[in-house]
Amino acid sequence: MEIREKLSFSTNAKLGKLVGRELITNNIIAVFELIKNSYDAFASNVCIEFINFQTTGTDKELNSRGKRDTVVSNPLSKIIISDDGCGMSFSEIKSNWMEIGTTSKEGSIERNSKRGTRVIKRVMNGEKGIGRFGCDRLGSKLRMISTGNNGFETAVLDIDWSRLDDHTKKLQDIEFECNVTQNEVPLKTGVRLEISDLRDFWTNADILNLKRHLKRMISPFAQEQDDFCIILKFGDHSEKIINDSLEYATTGINAKLSGDGALTYQLFDDLTTVNNSISVNKPSFGPVGIKILYMDAAAKRAFARHNGITTREYGNIKLFRDNFRILPYGEMENDWLGIDNKHAQAVFRSLGTRDIIGYVQITKSQNPALKDATNRQGLNEDTQEFSDFKDFIWKILDLLQEFIFSRIKTEAQKQGKVIQTTVEDIKKDLLSFKKDLPQLYDDIDIPQQKKELVIGQTLKSFGTIEKNIQQVEQANKELSKRLIVMEKIVGTETMLYDLIHAVKNKLDALNAMVISIEIEAQNKGLEFDTSGAKKVASDISRMIFAALKRTSPKRNKKEYTILAEVIRSFIEEKKLVYPKIEFEFKDIIYNRCKCNIDGFRTVLDNLMNNSMKALKDVTSPKIKVSMKLSGDYLKVYFEDNGCGIKDEDAPFIFNVTFSRTGGTGIGLASTLAYMKEQGGDISYIKNGTLGGALFELTFPINY
Repeated sequence: MEIREKLSFSTNAKLGKLVGRELITNNIIAVFELIKNSYDAFASNVCIEFINFQTTGTDKELNSRGKRDTVVSNPLSKIIISDDGCGMSFSEIKSNWMEIGTTSKEGSIERNSKRGTRVIKRVMNGEKGIGRFGCDRLGSKLRMISTGNNGFETAVLDIDWSRLDDHTKKLQDIEFECNVTQNEVPLKTGVRLEISDLRDFWTNADILNLKRHLKRMISPFAQEQDDFCIILKFGDHSEKIINDSLEYATTGINAKLSGDGALTYQLFDDLTTVNNSISVNKPSFGPVGIKILYMDAAAKRAFARHNGITTREYGNIKLFRDNFRILPYGEMENDWLGIDNKHAQAVFRSLGTRDIIGYVQITKSQNPALKDATNRQGLNEDTQEFSDFKDFIWKILDLLQEFIFSRIKTEAQKQGKVIQTTVEDIKKDLLSFKKDLPQLYDDIDIPQQKKELVIGQTLKSFGTIEKNIQQVEQANKELSKRLIVMEKIVGTETMLYDLIHAVKNKLDALNAMVISIEIEAQNKGLEFDTSGAKKVASDISRMIFAALKRTSPKRNKKEYTILAEVIRSFIEEKKLVYPKIEFEFKDIIYNRCKCNIDGFRTVLDNLMNNSMKALKDVTSPKIKVSMKLSGDYLKVYFEDNGCGIKDEDAPFIFNVTFSRTGGTGIGLASTLAYMKEQGGDISYIKNGTLGGALFELTFPINY
């Protein structure tokens, strides 16, 4: 007897946990998946807000030593992710959001939505239909408030994800309550996800790490970056997330490869731009956009100061598709192109992952051969198209390496090897003379015996000269070795001096804070004795000044630096010392100049001191710093809205001992001397935009 039955798969409640907590492996990926859902909903803004977290507000405070691993979440903490997208109606929630692996985003890859007067075109990112389970990864409870149907309907859905832990039930048998309200007056559309009963303890470091990853996950190529804004809020701090990692490097390559094999690229540095167009084989992987940047020592320092991490920690060449990252390519430990392997084999002819940051842009519609891996992490790498894709990126990287090392070689030829070059010239002249010597003696009419004697003495002299040349070459090599050692010694001394100088600046800021607290206490009628703190600060100050005198090296060491970062750091310090002054730093330029950094800080201090005297009686004091490129020079403008400089005094302000403020009269004079030493200049400009004194500092861009 034969019986035929029909079978279908059933879904255990365990499936929800598999596609949520176990597939979405960490909080950062969970948040990112939910952000992509907001993007797919044509949102202009999405906000990630930390509620009831004991954060102190700013990155500097979060970064401070001893606080990075401080737990700031508690049982009442919530994470709220809200957007202003098109929202969902109840029917859309029921048929799409509540269906695991929904196909609602499949089919048409690009979609349009009219927001106000604009039509926005976007590529759907949440194609697999499981991103919503990022909520489960973050916390065990969710309240979703969705206003859709053009604002006329609001649905509130409450989900307790822990109910999915009951594996005796089928997933479809577990129901959650949803309340629906019809709005007589249309409300603003969008979705608000309130996630509570968080699964993990959050620390300061976790919040900073999330911010840094979000910055890395937004494509610098994104044409819609202004149309889609991510806001991170914690404590009293609110910040727009922008991928600004490109700012610090001025040497690199831009390249675009079309689908038919037309390759255009641009190699560039501070002073040079090389454009080229060539034809290559039609790419099996489709069209690609690439930008790779070389991070020299100055760029690495600036990057680390601004981002709180090194370029190595940031990662290397990252891959983006339709404005969003494809993980894990380009993460710190993911050298997917094998860059460091080649660098180890040719250290002086190639770059390592810590020397570059880069971005590769593909699209879902134009690069269909580059498909997602089944585990949702990365692409399917076992294809010929992916192998061809990596080979092409290497061709672009090789173009950049050739450009950089050619430039380094040229620079070395300009600046060094003077002794060696001179010696080589002497050896060439000597060899030429030896070749001409027999003919020379044949032309001399003297007895053969004397001729042989002269030839013998000449050859002996040649031997002595050649021996001396060898000694000069050896001495030059030894000198080079000693110079390297001396540079390290001087560098250590300079580091110590700079460290003490930095402590002095922080002490100034601390003194200002003590005075501020004292004034605030007096205003509130509180007794607050600061005499002890002031005495300790005074003692420390004396020790610092004594140490500065003993450790001060000759301040003539020059190095390539990004002046904008020195200025930014200077302004941030002065904001703490002078909270009543409004500081403005605009028209920022990240070109490098070779100068003495400590001397430049002293110049800024001199100008600041002069401004403080000029702003003494100003009600709303302001200082503005701006920058401009002018040919082969970088110009820095420093101005205030103080009392300015009298016309009759202007011709004498750079003279030693000249002062109208009771000062020493050496500040501007030493500033002029410093600028001349750097190959630049400083000028006073009568009519500034703020009405006070305006100084123009000119630095040569000699890189």
